[in-house]
Amino acid sequence: MPRNELTLPAEIITIYRELRTEAWRSIHAYNLSAVSGLAVSEKLTELENFMSNWATHSAVSFTRAVEIQFAEAANIATNRMTIADLLAFVQRRHESLSDNIWQLLENGGADIQSVQDCIIPSAETYIPVLPGKGKKKFKLQTAPKTNELISNLLTIGIRADDLRVYRGVVAIHMLRNEPYTVVEIQSLGKQIAICDQIGEAVFISQSIKPLGFWASTTKNELKSNSDIQVLHYDEEGAWLSLITDLLLGRVASIDRVLSDERILHLQKMFFEHELETVGKGKYFAKTDKILWDRDAQGQWCRVEGETGSTINDALTHGRRGLSHWKDKNMTLARFLEHQGLRVSLHSEARLLTDDKVLHWQKMFFERELEVNGTGRYFSLSDKTLWDKDVNGQWIVVKGETGTGLDTAFAKGARGLSHWKGKKMTLARFLEHHGLQVSQRSEARHLSDDRILHLQKMFFEHELEINGVGRYFAQKDKILWDRDGDGQWVIVEGESGYMIDESLREGRRGLSHWKGSSVPKFLEYYGLRVSLLSEAKHLSDEKILYLQQMFFKRELEINGAGRYFSDRDKVLWDRDANEQWYIVEESGVNINAALFSGGRGLAHWKGKGMSLANFLEHYGLQISRQSETKRLTDERVLYLQKMFFERELEINGAGRYFSMRDKILWDKDANNEWSIVEWDSGAKIDKAFRYGIRGLAHWKGTSLAEFKKHYGLINPDRPVSKGANPTPAKPACV
Repeated sequence: MPRNELTLPAEIITIYRELRTEAWRSIHAYNLSAVSGLAVSEKLTELENFMSNWATHSAVSFTRAVEIQFAEAANIATNRMTIADLLAFVQRRHESLSDNIWQLLENGGADIQSVQDCIIPSAETYIPVLPGKGKKKFKLQTAPKTNELISNLLTIGIRADDLRVYRGVVAIHMLRNEPYTVVEIQSLGKQIAICDQIGEAVFISQSIKPLGFWASTTKNELKSNSDIQVLHYDEEGAWLSLITDLLLGRVASIDRVLSDERILHLQKMFFEHELETVGKGKYFAKTDKILWDRDAQGQWCRVEGETGSTINDALTHGRRGLSHWKDKNMTLARFLEHQGLRVSLHSEARLLTDDKVLHWQKMFFERELEVNGTGRYFSLSDKTLWDKDVNGQWIVVKGETGTGLDTAFAKGARGLSHWKGKKMTLARFLEHHGLQVSQRSEARHLSDDRILHLQKMFFEHELEINGVGRYFAQKDKILWDRDGDGQWVIVEGESGYMIDESLREGRRGLSHWKGSSVPKFLEYYGLRVSLLSEAKHLSDEKILYLQQMFFKRELEINGAGRYFSDRDKVLWDRDANEQWYIVEESGVNINAALFSGGRGLAHWKGKGMSLANFLEHYGLQISRQSETKRLTDERVLYLQKMFFERELEINGAGRYFSMRDKILWDKDANNEWSIVEWDSGAKIDKAFRYGIRGLAHWKGTSLAEFKKHYGLINPDRPVSKGANPTPAKPACV
């Protein structure tokens, strides 16, 4: 339409100028953060809606020309910029800020370091992406997450000179195309590891960790670290808000915070939505997967990422700001009851009382008497319960089983909270009310006398069949008894494993044995365990004896005695004729038993004992192979010196090895270069991190920190062979 045909009232021009000014201010306030981006979007949308609505009411087609005439009528300097032009301007500003964010940090005094380490490496089991001839069927997308994070930090008052930034690299053949960057906020003592690739998590450390930690710890290890919190990027900017709250101490965890008021509000909204859509209001339970709220326009919208189950879980464990409910056995149903709200019909139907369970037991007994001629009460093995309808006909109690009721008693759930913590079961409930349990349940009842009888029968059966008596263990699947004629019969539905489980859990009448086991039961009654168990039993004296025998055989066979280590798979002893024979044992198994305190070595449990430590404890010289594994500061410095010299000799430029070097070097007796067997930069770095192989005083550090401590710094620039290099002198020389 002709531009002179558009006439704007003065009040419309005034409103337009205000909206345009607010939009322009939001554009200039844009700083890469998602919050500022959302503000731009809201202001531009508000401006566009205003112009579009006015044009519609004025019977004018809303076009680019109309947008320009709005600006001209309001005498806006940038009058030819439409909404699309403004968006393009934002995009250019975004690109400009992204390019200059690192310059901004440098000018502000931030410590920015480009390191050659791969921050957050792949797990050892990752499958490398090898180069191929075909086209990629997927595209790894990126987002300016690092820029948004740093911009947001500067926005909330953190100074640039308070930041130390480590920019890592991507290892060859990694599926990840973008490196991780560690942003360290020194005044707060926190670190954030972030990667611009979509799908890569953000890791927040509540303490400052050395670079070696980030360069040697995989994602799974980070996720299991209690000091590390994990969150994921979202385009709406919620992740930045969570980081801000976490850094400033507003929340203790990045989990979404809940409160009693928030839950009550969601319940109110859910009730109103049900009333409006179904005609009958109800409150949500943990089974409801969709919750509702109203948006700014009063329209119903889903509460993203929230369900009845997630809120029930938060109440149960006291998480997400609900710590006041922790240890109070709170659930969503109990929360509603506590607030005086009527739970859903489904939840009410599932509420239990002692009288309701007793009524079902009475009905079950009567039906069994009617159908089978003998009455019995149901147990946890019964999958169908019965009741009578108004006409006196038998009907199935829907959704109820013996197992379900037994679980409710054990947990004190579904209205049975008065039984919680009292180790109540369905069988004990019947006993409590003087009801005889089913014959099958009586047959499963155990006592000390019953187990001793079964052990006696098993021993006699073994003695009769194999000529050697023994008592049953957990591994025995068949137990024996004698019938009325004295013949051997299998004990139906029983095994060593089931009895061991009952002893451990204190079930089936064995509550006084809870936490025990079949071996402990046998030991308590002075019964000799099976020959196999005795053979597996270890003691310090037995290990020392096996070490002595191993030493003698090595001396006899190889001319040099040594003690076995955790790598030796064959151990030796002498028989009655002084002949060597193989012992069904190995250094690996004995090392594991020492570490775990198993097989009779409970006095070593929790002390981090190993076979090497055991030998050292008793003053025995460890094997020559183990001696070569032992490290000291001097040994590592010597290996660094040798590596430096070889690099200088071969490549014309000396350097010290790092965790990426797979081959280390030394010189033999003839002064020739030889490979250091089985050792590598990665293995030595691991020894520093875990404080093993004699490096306990370095535990928690890395090879890189060791080199820094001793001033082992590689020359900045490699020198070619023909340049008569003068390399830096190794600190270990």
